[in-house]
Amino acid sequence: MNKVWEIPLLAQSNVKRRVQDRIVKNKMSLLELAEYLQNHSEACGVSRQHFYDIKTSLRWGA
Repeated sequence: MNKVWEIPLLAQSNVKRRVQDRIVKNKMSLLELAEYLQNHSEACGVSRQHFYDIKTSLRWGA
C-alpha cells in the first residue's frame, strides 16, 4: 500500500461482497412486493421488461 487511503485487497473483496448482497436483497424485496401487490408497475415503478430482467438475473444468480 503506497497511499494511506488505499483499502487492502481482502477488505475490498469484503466491501464488494456486501454491496452485491445488498443489491440482491433489494431486488428480492422488490419481487416480493410485486408478488404481494400482484402488480409489478405499482411495486417498483419500472417497465415490465426491466422487472422481468431483474427476475431473470436473480434466477440465474447474476
